[in-house]
Amino acid sequence: MTDLQEARLAVEAARSVSSEVPVIAAMTFDRTPRGFFTIMGVSVAQAAGTLEAAGADVLGSNCGQGIDAMVEVARAFREVTSLPLIIQANAGQPEIHGGALVYPETPDFMAARVGSLLEAGVSIIGGCCGTTPDHIRAIRAAVTACRNQGA
Repeated sequence: MTDLQEARLAVEAARSVSSEVPVIAAMTFDRTPRGFFTIMGVSVAQAAGTLEAAGADVLGSNCGQGIDAMVEVARAFREVTSLPLIIQANAGQPEIHGGALVYPETPDFMAARVGSLLEAGVSIIGGCCGTTPDHIRAIRAAVTACRNQGA
């Protein structure tokens, strides 16, 4: 989501249905000269505070950014919340090559950043636009390797 009030209402609605089912709230942020903000001007800190108060159990970001920017978004979230974090990056920014839409970040490229996400405190790592089953398999293998190394 990009609108904080819409996201807050969604969390509150989900929470009203069950106090036991985990509620995950993810927003899309863009890099600006002042840091990461939604297209509606919401900062990571504003999103975290509002969505945590609304009852979210997990906070984070999806879509809009490639994996490197999402590492920075995760760090920004970790500075303002102790809740578990979710990150679902695009496979990079889409490009047009030969008339086809291509996402440039390969499974290996994304998997190489998993350690940084885990160090930032991310608990759930997935993929958004442009990711394929190969991306998810590579991310899973990287998570397993990091955990086996004690990261």
